[in-house]
Amino acid sequence: MQGLWTRDMYLVDIKSANNDVIGLFGGGGERGLRLAGVASLGVVLDDASVTSICVSPEARGQGLGEALMVGLMRVVAERGATSVCLEVRADSNAPAVALYRKVLSAPLCGAR
Repeated sequence: MQGLWTRDMYLVDIKSANNDVIGLFGGGGERGLRLAGVASLGVVLDDASVTSICVSPEARGQGLGEALMVGLMRVVAERGATSVCLEVRADSNAPAVALYRKVLSAPLCGAR
């Protein structure tokens, strides 16, 4: 997937004992199975931090970002984190801000 993160940056997250990376796959037709979205989360002690979330342009608008965030919140609960931090440019990424507000205000894994 193209974006701000490189392949090597994702590999660092995948290899880290403190991080979890989840992905969503789709397709399976002529083009084969393709990565549609990926998200990563770092957890240190009881603090979690969403480090990346990305949905491929052709897969946007299908609820995959929400599915990835819900998946990350499940990981937060499984890892015993009590807080979640994420950073987004509020002035230039309104869809991401709306997604985070929607997911993080929902009754997921005891989040408030």
